[in-house]
Amino acid sequence: MLELAHDDSSPAARLSRRDLLAGGGGLLASALMAPGLAHAAPPPTGAGPQDAWLQDPQRRYENFLRTTGDLSGRISPQWWRGVYLGVVPGGQPRILFRLEGCEMKRLYRRSATECDVEYRLFTSFNDPDTNEPLSGKLWLNPYTQKQVVVEPNIGSADTTIRLTDRGITETSRKGGFEGVIHLDWAAQESKVLMAGSKDRPESTPAPTGEYASHWLDRNAARDFAAPRLDMQFTSTFIMFFRKFLDMAPGSGLTIWHASGFKATSVETLPEAYLRELRKHRPELREWLQEKA
Repeated sequence: MLELAHDDSSPAARLSRRDLLAGGGGLLASALMAPGLAHAAPPPTGAGPQDAWLQDPQRRYENFLRTTGDLSGRISPQWWRGVYLGVVPGGQPRILFRLEGCEMKRLYRRSATECDVEYRLFTSFNDPDTNEPLSGKLWLNPYTQKQVVVEPNIGSADTTIRLTDRGITETSRKGGFEGVIHLDWAAQESKVLMAGSKDRPESTPAPTGEYASHWLDRNAARDFAAPRLDMQFTSTFIMFFRKFLDMAPGSGLTIWHASGFKATSVETLPEAYLRELRKHRPELREWLQEKA
């Protein structure tokens, strides 16, 4: 699934149930106290005779991989724009930043039921009015009235995605927690919807949770000759305040909301974003130039 945010181990992550349920956002926060948004996925809805693959777990796994990345081994950039909202007890949600980000993925197919994935993530926090990138610049926190230095959202992960008797799972290549990716599938008119969330370890700071929806072309989804599927997506991520904001524990939570699409290549992304990417993640230059 899409991963908008990277856990920066903020002190503000230590929120109690009482903190989360107090004031604005209580219902939303309490719904995310569990390690994930896990639920029993319903059977695919709206499938017709032309959508036989929706009834086949192996084919659904193939289309999950083709949606997530590119089975040819080329880097698959999932580009988004959105907003970063703060929610504090007793207050209305407040847009703090515009977001411009990309999760870049490379897939290495190991077998019919196993695929290694490399994730590289960079998100720029921008001025909500001018969209000016703010990474490395002073910014006045409206909640504390203190100036802070804005830090971009940076993350990397190497995982293995498998088709198992539990469904599609994801595990760090370093070992440890194996989380189920819970997917809802539906067919409607010319589109197929793939939506869902994934399990997280019990140790994940609360609140942390994401739910993403991906729209695929219905005809393309049943043609398994292509190594990738184009798609558009929307995602909402719930998390504590970023560490650089210097918010006290129990201050509230943040909502990351973004919409985007799978771009053709990293080089096609906006030049202003690429300048920030090169500046703050120079180590990705070689990774991006590696051949499939």
